[in-house]
Amino acid sequence: MIILEQQTINYSIQFWKQFGTLSRKCDEESQISKLGLIEIDNMDEQKVVILPKNISGCPQFSGEYIDQNVAHVDILYFLKEILNVQKIDNLWIDAEGAEYELFEIFEKNGILDQNEIVLCQANMEIHISEPIGNETNPNFEKQKIFMDFVKKMISERKYGIFHAVEDSHMRIFLFNFESEYCRNKF
Repeated sequence: MIILEQQTINYSIQFWKQFGTLSRKCDEESQISKLGLIEIDNMDEQKVVILPKNISGCPQFSGEYIDQNVAHVDILYFLKEILNVQKIDNLWIDAEGAEYELFEIFEKNGILDQNEIVLCQANMEIHISEPIGNETNPNFEKQKIFMDFVKKMISERKYGIFHAVEDSHMRIFLFNFESEYCRNKF
């Protein structure tokens, strides 16, 4: 049992380390550049988006970064009760380690599907390390959760995962190919 656990940990570590490179290779081979992905600067990083085919009537994107405190609420409550939305064009997730709890929103028949909320694209920063003093310590359990999440997304074939960049965190872009609304709009 201990040997099996160690093998799983080793596999998860290798998966994490190689995912960005392998994902970029898949991006190239599948010619995702034809999707019209563009990069938008966001402080020390870049977010990836596909702009709508028709942008008339859209609010202007200022590109300005605003630092402010926000209340933490359940994502379903936020989307249904506060925003009252059924369609989300682009969701940016940087939950400082709590993003693992949000993986389930991307699942087929998950909480968004159950509430008829369509999410077209998302940028997600996945934190793997936990600070210990002045150093960071990789969390192997989180690497396994990430690996399982990617495998599930691939097997469900709802979201494509693109443009992975590993820089102490893993940054990924997801696009909902299953939704006709998303495919038509973007």
